[in-house]
Amino acid sequence: MTTSNTPSDTLPERTTSIPDVGVLGRWVGWAAACSILLQITTITCAVIAARLLGIADFGRFSIAQSTAVMFLGVAGSGLGITATRYTARLEKTDPRRLGAILGVAHLVALVAAVVAGALLLLFSRSIAIHAYGRLDLEPCLRLTTPYLFFSALNAYQMGALVGLGAFRQMATVTALQFFVGVALTTSLTVSAGVNGAIIGASGAALANWLHCHRVLATMLRSRGIRLTYSTSSHDLRVLWEFALPAAVSSVLGTACMWLVGAMLVKQTNNVNEAAIFVAAGTLRQVIVFAPAIVQKVFAVPLSQMFGRINQADYRRFHFRQAAWNLLAAAAIAGVVWTGRGLVMRLFGRQFSDDGNVCAFVVVFAVLEAYAISAYQAIPATGRMWWQVAVIVLWCGILTSGAKEFVTAGGASGLAKAYCLAWLSSAVAYTLVSKYLLRNAPVVPAVVNA
Repeated sequence: MTTSNTPSDTLPERTTSIPDVGVLGRWVGWAAACSILLQITTITCAVIAARLLGIADFGRFSIAQSTAVMFLGVAGSGLGITATRYTARLEKTDPRRLGAILGVAHLVALVAAVVAGALLLLFSRSIAIHAYGRLDLEPCLRLTTPYLFFSALNAYQMGALVGLGAFRQMATVTALQFFVGVALTTSLTVSAGVNGAIIGASGAALANWLHCHRVLATMLRSRGIRLTYSTSSHDLRVLWEFALPAAVSSVLGTACMWLVGAMLVKQTNNVNEAAIFVAAGTLRQVIVFAPAIVQKVFAVPLSQMFGRINQADYRRFHFRQAAWNLLAAAAIAGVVWTGRGLVMRLFGRQFSDDGNVCAFVVVFAVLEAYAISAYQAIPATGRMWWQVAVIVLWCGILTSGAKEFVTAGGASGLAKAYCLAWLSSAVAYTLVSKYLLRNAPVVPAVVNA
């Protein structure tokens, strides 16, 4: 399951500057601004679409989006986390090699986006009939292709920006995304209904990709990093040892989420259940908000610090941030629970929680917040095949739970299945992290405060 350190991933002995509290504070502040804007954008666009479309058409819109996200898991190919890790580790030590790795990531992203978009176009009819049992979903699925294409292209760009610590620039990107997304969603949904809402999401994805492309190109030039498209065997090994298992994990996870979502629609024969689950998912977004910020910001120093400080100190640092994330998520969940009715009513009167779906969503969101923090030991150590193992476990339990609970419980049954899946993955990540950090090799280095 584990892979050995290779020359492609071995860091030379050198003096390392770990970001101080002031730097981390600024990163957290800008990452918080970015995440707040992103959450506001997502929720606002969803509420606008739900209000204008009604529960049935909003259910169709949500199904089309979830299908695109499933294909996005294939097209993203694990490039985001790969770009983050190697940008953080190589930006100052080996910019030439970083340029080669990012160049390969760029090519892979382009090819994957084209292939995934073509597959969605070709099989949209089959997916609508066989997965959802509703032929009326075919046009919606076809229209999501541009959204899928530009989102896939953007995956490695966002990962590289995180690795560069460019959280301020990412906040400006997200601010533009808010204005473009809200404007397009409102105008096109009013004029073209559910098809307009889907086209609006595609337009926002295009604008987001263009802005990210410009920002990343500017930052790479300013730091002397030039993308190259020829690389060594050691750099290609990065794709095998890190990007490939990251891609496999992404594909498995998103495919499983899409499968259980399709199961919800087909077994209940009701797109309304999908709409209710998406609306309740807004509670999850709020709960994992703060932990997601910490995870995004600390991904950079965790990658930089690994192997360069005492491993006992590293273990304490890792599990403390995971524990704080759990406590923060639990505290936020308590507040969110009291306002769950108001959140659901934002989407419209038809969005009611008759089956306690909100309760299960709140529980699995807290478990997810801890899991995404405990997971950080896996990319930091470079042992991404362990992530595949945990995802296989997560998918197995989620699928089994959905088969057991969805027919009778609908959206509530699916949320219950997610609870079991995230509980199992939280335990698995804890055990895997302890094992990896206990057996991690140490690279000699001098660390400056």
